[in-house]
Amino acid sequence: MDKAQPDDHPAIQDLLKLVNSTEDRGLRSGDTNDSDADDGEYAFIPRTRLHAYLGQYDQVEKLLSALFGDEDPLSNPPDAGTIRQSYSKILCILIAIGKGRFINHFIEHGMEDRYLPFQSQPGNFPSATSDSSFFTTFYQQQWKFCVPELYKCCNKRFDANEWILPIKRLEELGLGGSAATCKIEVHEAYDQLYLDQNHQGDPGSSEGSGCQRARFYVLKSYRQTRDAEHFYNSECSALKRLNYGGRCRNIIGFYGSFRLNKTFNILLEYADKGTLNDYLASTPPPCTGKDIVTFWKSFLAVTLGLARIHGTESTTEGSQIVQGWHQDIQPANILVKSREGKSVYDFECKLADLGLSHFKKNLSLHAEATDADTRGTRAYGAPECYRFDTAIDTYPLPVKQSIDVWSLGCVFSEVATWVARNWDAVLEYRQQRKRETQRIPGFRDGDCFHDGKDKLLITVDENHAELRRNVRPCDHVTKPVLKMIKNDMLRWLESYGRRSVNYLCKHSTQLIQEAEKVLGETNFGRPSPTVSPPGSDTWLSEPHLVPPEPPQDSIQLNSRPAYLPTSVHNGPSTRSDYTGRNSIERQCNQGRRLTSAPAHLEQSESSNPPMSTPTVSIRALKSREPPPVWPLRAALQWRSQKKDGKPVNIFHEHHHLASLKKRDHAFLIDDASSMKPHWPDVRELLGLLGYILKNYDQNGLELYFTSSNKSYSKVKTSSNLLAIFDQKRPHGKHDMSERLGSIVSEYQKRLNKQHTQNSLRARIGQEETRPLSLYVFTDAIWQPVCDVAPVIRSMVDCLDQHNLLKTQVGIQFIRFGNRPEGIERLIALDTGLKLNNVRDIVDTEPSDGNVKKMLLGPVNGWFDDDVLTSNGTAASASVTE
Repeated sequence: MDKAQPDDHPAIQDLLKLVNSTEDRGLRSGDTNDSDADDGEYAFIPRTRLHAYLGQYDQVEKLLSALFGDEDPLSNPPDAGTIRQSYSKILCILIAIGKGRFINHFIEHGMEDRYLPFQSQPGNFPSATSDSSFFTTFYQQQWKFCVPELYKCCNKRFDANEWILPIKRLEELGLGGSAATCKIEVHEAYDQLYLDQNHQGDPGSSEGSGCQRARFYVLKSYRQTRDAEHFYNSECSALKRLNYGGRCRNIIGFYGSFRLNKTFNILLEYADKGTLNDYLASTPPPCTGKDIVTFWKSFLAVTLGLARIHGTESTTEGSQIVQGWHQDIQPANILVKSREGKSVYDFECKLADLGLSHFKKNLSLHAEATDADTRGTRAYGAPECYRFDTAIDTYPLPVKQSIDVWSLGCVFSEVATWVARNWDAVLEYRQQRKRETQRIPGFRDGDCFHDGKDKLLITVDENHAELRRNVRPCDHVTKPVLKMIKNDMLRWLESYGRRSVNYLCKHSTQLIQEAEKVLGETNFGRPSPTVSPPGSDTWLSEPHLVPPEPPQDSIQLNSRPAYLPTSVHNGPSTRSDYTGRNSIERQCNQGRRLTSAPAHLEQSESSNPPMSTPTVSIRALKSREPPPVWPLRAALQWRSQKKDGKPVNIFHEHHHLASLKKRDHAFLIDDASSMKPHWPDVRELLGLLGYILKNYDQNGLELYFTSSNKSYSKVKTSSNLLAIFDQKRPHGKHDMSERLGSIVSEYQKRLNKQHTQNSLRARIGQEETRPLSLYVFTDAIWQPVCDVAPVIRSMVDCLDQHNLLKTQVGIQFIRFGNRPEGIERLIALDTGLKLNNVRDIVDTEPSDGNVKKMLLGPVNGWFDDDVLTSNGTAASASVTE
């Protein structure tokens, strides 16, 4: 039996090529939650390929002839038909490890394919005198042939580390406190998830669209934390319950679950537009009456999903009605799925993340049920869930289902802000709420909507009032929605009560029907404009609306100047024209009054009387000429022409950039794993800025990475800069405050050393510390506890100490990607630190924005967003053209 296997035989060589193929790869069980793994995928042999190969004419016979051809036919060689039927995997595994001649032993003892995988050594497993590790080798090789089928609600447990799942990880979607989500594709030979009589359509395509199946799903993996199994069981139970009797289109689809060692995994429907935050950040607000109605009709349908949760049939008690609580409604837990071939405003809105949901039998037909609070969202949480003291942190507060109505009302408030204004206004709205709650002594819930007692924040009331005054004339939905928020959703239970979600469903349907009727009567329902992707020059909007006349003497300050972009490109590698998105936003913003943050938020921290809202003369704002714009596309073309020796526009090369001379220029590259999708864009922009700045820094450029403390100095060419960059690969999750702090701290030491020399004689021969421009390439998805603000304040304090101008140091954050938390974090650093204009050393710009602003924003006030107000502070002005 130990006779050597003839590996050089052509039939065996063909099989070995198949076994060693890496064409099909899957996820190993221990790697589902390892986002930092280099690959995390392992080759396997799909059963369809194996059957097709062995099903070829005489293929099994050729293999048996190679193994046993020189033996006496009377020695009873194995039968080819028996192997095809029951031992094809066993034969291939044995040949792959050089033990093909042992196939007779497996047939004799009935160890068939159906018993694979062997997780421990069977009693009848053969021994080989020349190989004491026979079973160990067989055990390791078998997993290539033992890939499991994935079918709906399988709840299978995979205990061995070596399982290979037919899953290909395509993209990391999110990383929360307890779970990670990623987009996956399931191999078609093992995908039984879609075989569900209640599901009409494909999981990875629009339902009923007739598109070719793309087996895309979302894999949600709960990490190894104390509560992981509890959250997993709660979410699985909720999803199964909500799918009982037919799935609801406004709740994320559930396809199955499985356990891998100590990880807990759920397979969910893939929503191609991401979270509601992602959608709002990447889509311009609707500008026509028809598109506004279409959007609200799509979004308000989310109430149907909540209605399903609040009252659903039990899966075990016959027709018993069970009431549920979502407990974590917020924009990050509402997903958007496009409809194939429709308007960008026509989509399906789906409630997701049911890990904190809970259900309870309805014991009374008349009384509203209560249950214990499961500690969901705080920013969007109802006031009755607010824990004002640590003493009651662990106390199970009794709550009613109406807490979900409050949370949904908060989301509606932000969505109305986006419809009437834009995404930047939503981010500023969150900052304003946060600033107001920071003024409440001992308040603990950040940017929520209430004061912890019995009132809405003043910010919320003022924002709603402002929105009502400035909705577009063609918008017949947003005002009624704001009225519904005020009268039916953001109400205190003790005084007025909140409406049920069933009422909200009916009322939403009515207001949409009324808007459609008015739209038809007023002839505003013109055909929807074709919305081109960001980056094209064909963005269309409704013809300009006549704006109301503003006061003639002054206006209040708001967000960004209209000539400064709020461009957010759609996807990691899609570059947008600098003027594309902003042209539609400027046209959409016509007719809106320009307002500031509420006046009460601008009060001094001291006991001084409240300061009035900062104002600036209209004439002053109009006389401020917009700074020159150098779009990324034009800058790249300029570099290409310059390298080719073609004539170039010297305006971009010299006129405004001369102030960059006699400065040190350094790049800090965020090389965390979240930057991986943007890595080609990072390289392109680094090469461009390096090419421009090499002529302005006589000492050579400096390059840093967040992943290490190593620095690269005196880099004289952009080619050398890129050669260093190409040695790095994104990995891990880094602490930006630590790396940026080390760079800033080193520079502060140089300034301190220079200014401790008290006499002119002592300074003779000492090299002057040159001003520093630091360009930070990042998506701002940093470690959860990372706080860059103290680093910046420390640098400002140093400048104050030595009486230096803000031009001594400039920190430019160049944003890659479109993640809302990253955008919000950088806006807070740019405008939320309350630095006076003399010491405003920070600016931010998207990576596909104005190249001149990237270079000059923090050191040249003309290119910064901030305007000096009458009280001497910096405010961000929004001026429509």
